Amino acid sequence: YYLPASQSYITNIPGNSLTAISHQQQSGLWAAGSYYGHLQLYNGSHMVYSGKNNDMPASRVKVLKWLSQNELLVGTDYNPYIYNIQKGNATAIPGLTNEVGGIDMQQGKAGLWLCGRSGIFLLNGASPRLLYGDMYRAISNRFTSIAEKDSTGCWFTSLSSLHWLQLPVGNVSELAGPEVFGANLKDIEFINGNLWVATHGNGIF
Repeated sequence: YYLPASQSYITNIPGNSLTAISHQQQSGLWAAGSYYGHLQLYNGSHMVYSGKNNDMPASRVKVLKWLSQNELLVGTDYNPYIYNIQKGNATAIPGLTNEVGGIDMQQGKAGLWLCGRSGIFLLNGASPRLLYGDMYRAISNRFTSIAEKDSTGCWFTSLSSLHWLQLPVGNVSELAGPEVFGANLKDIEFINGNLWVATHGNGIF
C-alpha cells in the first residue's frame, strides 16, 4: 500500500483521475467517482454513464458501495447518498447533517454502517442511530474507515488507532494505536477471518 504520489492515474477515465471505485459482481458494472460529484459507470470497458447528478453536491466522491444491482451508496465530503441506477436519481440518507460526511460505509448483517467524520452510525430502521462519537467534534479527531465482523459489532479506525464497537450495547475499546501502526490509518477490510489495516505510507497490517 505504498503510493508514489497522493493521486493515482488510470487510463480511459474522464479527467484522468479517480477518488473512489467499486465493482458489482452480479451486474458486472464498475462505478467510479471523482471530484465535483462526478460519477462514471462501466460495463467492462464500455462506459454506460458519465456525469454529475443534480441531486448530489459538487463535492469529492470519497467512497462507493453497492447495495444491490440498481442501488449505489455514494459517500461525499458532505453527506452519503443512495444513487438509483435505473431512475438516475440520488437520495440523501435522512437524519444526517452536512457535518457527517460519507467517509466509509458498509452494508452488513446488523444494517447499514456509516463511518462519518466524527461519528459511527448504524441504519437499520427509518433513521441512522449514532452509536459512538460526536457529530460536531473537531475534524482532527475524525474517523476514517469501518468494517463489520458480524451482528455482534464492527471495527473502525480513527486517524491513528483501531477500535472495536460491540453491539447491542455500543461499548467501544481501543485495540491498537500509533505505537503499532506508526502512521495515519486509511482503510480496513475484514476478509476470510482476517482484518486488514492499510496505513498512509507505512504498509499494510
